[in-house]
Amino acid sequence: MVMPGNILHDNGGYSLFGANLTAAAMNSTVPLERLDDMVLRVVAAWYQMSQDNKSKFPEEKPNFSSWTDEKEDFIYHGAGEGERGVVNQYVKVQSDHWKTARQIAVEGTVLVKNSGILPLQRGKFGGKSIGIYGEDAGPEDQEGFPNFCKDRGCTKGSLGSGWGSGAVEYAVFHSPLTELKRAFNSCADDVPNFTAITDNGETAHIAKSASSQDLCFAFINSNAGEGYITDPLTGVAGDRNDLYAQRGGDNVAKAVARNCGNTIVIVHAVGPVILEKWIDIPGVKAVILAHLPGQESGKALAQILFGDANPSGKLPYTIGKSLKDYGPGAQIMYHPNAEVPQQTFKEGFEVDYRYFDKHAITPRYPFGYGLSYTSFSISSPKLVQHIPKTAFPPPRPDTITPPTIQSSLPPVSEVLFPKNFKRILHYIYPYLSSASEIFSRHPVSYPKDYFTTRPLSPAGGGEGGNPALWDVVASLEVAVKNTGDVAGAEVAQLYIGFPEVEGVEFPVRVLRGFEKVHLEKGDEKKVTFEIRRRDLSFWDVEAQNWRMPTKGKFTLRVGNSSRNSQVDVKL
Repeated sequence: MVMPGNILHDNGGYSLFGANLTAAAMNSTVPLERLDDMVLRVVAAWYQMSQDNKSKFPEEKPNFSSWTDEKEDFIYHGAGEGERGVVNQYVKVQSDHWKTARQIAVEGTVLVKNSGILPLQRGKFGGKSIGIYGEDAGPEDQEGFPNFCKDRGCTKGSLGSGWGSGAVEYAVFHSPLTELKRAFNSCADDVPNFTAITDNGETAHIAKSASSQDLCFAFINSNAGEGYITDPLTGVAGDRNDLYAQRGGDNVAKAVARNCGNTIVIVHAVGPVILEKWIDIPGVKAVILAHLPGQESGKALAQILFGDANPSGKLPYTIGKSLKDYGPGAQIMYHPNAEVPQQTFKEGFEVDYRYFDKHAITPRYPFGYGLSYTSFSISSPKLVQHIPKTAFPPPRPDTITPPTIQSSLPPVSEVLFPKNFKRILHYIYPYLSSASEIFSRHPVSYPKDYFTTRPLSPAGGGEGGNPALWDVVASLEVAVKNTGDVAGAEVAQLYIGFPEVEGVEFPVRVLRGFEKVHLEKGDEKKVTFEIRRRDLSFWDVEAQNWRMPTKGKFTLRVGNSSRNSQVDVKL
């Protein structure tokens, strides 16, 4: 780990660890007891997770390198020198993982607009003209296509993932363009005529082509990643520069929708995208937010479009009508790690839907929103209170006394580099080159009462805090019914409104639970939300504990979005 410190390493960075930490412990800048405590916590977790069990975790080196595709390379890649050997064994571990990948892609797809055009019906498009437009549709699947740029650091083709250190190489990528053609051509007697234009700059050509189509698809996207890469195609350096589609995507959507009366817009994006430039054009009959679907992109989309899968995804954010709608805390930082605009987190709880609620802003689509090919109702609430409401949880339970470690500084000789030790370039070692490094800086003076034993926090006492925070105060049961014509899944969402407390400001509502339930046509199932003390509490700064309001009533709302409550009860 490299961060600001005092010891400069070969890679140009500073580290507070390694030799710097050793010197700090040896000259008592960092108490050895504190260092031992830190180490103990790491080692305890190692044992708790059975990392010492050789039958579960045999000592085998990784079979792949995250740095190179070559079979043989430097064993210590970061050094760029030294011993070489096999770093990639090319072990195939995917098996049928595509099934999980596709399920995630399907369930992560959110249908936000549908004027009756979806689902598409097979056998209805023989001889019809279908236009597929936009670079985000992707080229036809071909070897090498999925991985245009290192770490996915550019927006090219169809967007399946963002970029950065978490990006992976696609072994395969099923593009929407390929899979839409395959889906429409699945009926031998129902083959339509296809036109595909995947150059976003050809808006005039797209508009002319769209005017002669019976059905059109417009694909647009908005990408982002880590600030160590700047997308050469968009100029985006990490965070997006705005909340609109990139690379002329909005112009593609407008060109298609203004000329094709049956337009379906598909958006692949890393987060919310402002849709206002085209959402109300009469030709836009459906809008699908497919997010980042990964390798199964086109296949998952085809399942949604043709009703092989009923969309059940819900928005994990609010879609506003402008960036301003999200408040001052959401404004864009145009350069990664820049000082302006300075983020001081003054927004407090007013993030996303809670900001929209607080300032009575009407969104385009609210948090938690998502359509289905069927309809649902949520009704018949049954509230049961299990324990009384009390301001604070019971006292924390007695816990195991932590071990006492005999901490004494080792001889200086033990912290020096061993003789004939071979150093690997760029690696951070705990050893010192000489004893003089120990006293190269003056030890700091400890704050007053540093070594005074403090009382234990009343909010602690167990994993996740005081165990009483997880006591079930009440349970709310509701009935979810499929009132439509096909099977589908609904996500029942519980939002809680707090009673007034003098000097404390609460959100209008906060999400405190959600359950997805699959229902056949006409079926009804009970969904029960367990409401815990933690769900009904706020952090009292003065008491340094979780506090539950005991005067007034909580409002419990259950619906299928933050703005659609179908059940309201008081607790």
